[in-house]
Amino acid sequence: MQAYSSGETIVTAQYGEKTATMTVQVDAAKTLQAKEEKYLLQPGDVKQVALTATFEDDTTEDVTDQAVWTVKDAQVATVQNGQITAVSRGATTVTASFGLKSVDITVSVGEITRIAMSEKKVALSDGGFKQLGLTVYFKDGTTKDVTSSASWSSSSSSIAAVYDGLVEAVDSGKATVTASYGDQSATTAVEVNIAQALTLNKRSLIVKNGDTSQLSLTMTNSSGDITDVTDKADWTVGSTKIAEVSTGGLVTAYDQGKTTVSAKYGGKTVSIPLEIDVATKLVLSKKSLQLKSTQTENLTATAYFSDGSSRDVTSETEWSSSKIAVADVEDGTLTAYSYGKATIKAKFGGKTVTLPVEVDKLKYLKASTTRVELTAGSAQQLTLTATYADGSEGDVSQAALWTSSNEKVADTKDGKITAVYKGLSRVTAKFAGKTVTIVVVVK
Repeated sequence: MQAYSSGETIVTAQYGEKTATMTVQVDAAKTLQAKEEKYLLQPGDVKQVALTATFEDDTTEDVTDQAVWTVKDAQVATVQNGQITAVSRGATTVTASFGLKSVDITVSVGEITRIAMSEKKVALSDGGFKQLGLTVYFKDGTTKDVTSSASWSSSSSSIAAVYDGLVEAVDSGKATVTASYGDQSATTAVEVNIAQALTLNKRSLIVKNGDTSQLSLTMTNSSGDITDVTDKADWTVGSTKIAEVSTGGLVTAYDQGKTTVSAKYGGKTVSIPLEIDVATKLVLSKKSLQLKSTQTENLTATAYFSDGSSRDVTSETEWSSSKIAVADVEDGTLTAYSYGKATIKAKFGGKTVTLPVEVDKLKYLKASTTRVELTAGSAQQLTLTATYADGSEGDVSQAALWTSSNEKVADTKDGKITAVYKGLSRVTAKFAGKTVTIVVVVK
């Protein structure tokens, strides 16, 4: 009997009508073991498997070249004399047989555990671009960039288009970009012109009537990027009767009042208060005035606004006087005309302030003499002196009103007393509410 290869067979002997059988085992292994029973490979990898048999007498032998090697799916991997070659992605089983024993070896080629995008969320503005990357994670722990070999698509190419992972912002809105590789896929949310917050460069706007003011608007997207969107926003003003705002955020003031300016972009709206010549306080340069007839005083009106600023509004203020015969005002210039009291009113930005004015307020009125003796036909010039409240003095002989109690005895004009006929008369001088009497005796 001669052994050729490992295995088991039955030997039969026949003589006459009798036969006898015997089981014969060649290289009968007690156990059969591969060095590794699981391989994680990438296409093109080659691995040599070592196969060891343990016999009944506990001796061992490398039987790699003697075993019979088979593979379940040759499209995934091939095997020859224990050498496994990975062909394409998938999983299969390699079987090694020796004698009556066999061992299965699991082979995984390019099997993916997951794929991942480089960004979970992308926020872009009109015309913006963003390159996404796709990474595949294999069971063997290796990774590979498959951006260019993956299949890319967008849920709405009118909002965001994608080419080999390059995302282009087309129009405002939201879309989902999907990348597929093998039987796995990954997605990224894309936002175009979607604002997380809008910010104006001013919290409030104080504008002079007839002036303009430029506003600017920035958008913060979900990625934290800040973009100037002044020229892209929709601008509105609450009341077009007092102001307007251009598409570029330029505010023009037309009339006094309050309103709001609003900017809308990326699904968000921001507004600020607008005040045109709206004063929180109006202050005059004087709290009260005492003037003399024909005297002038230049007043200044200062307006204070809600942002803490102030400005001279004298020429813009509406001025008026309660008694124009006493004192009048024009563009802040006050002119005193005659004795008396008046109230000057200044109005601006919804505020009104008043100023009391007193003209020719006197302490005393005194004539140069209180008794005059004349002969008929003669005359004497008197001087009338006014002492004002501020202590100053002035000759008011011409400005006073002179009267005689008996013009047949004595006549008077501008302080000059003329004797007419013998007798007694009383000459009275009146000025600024004060009166002086002079006794005139004509002999």
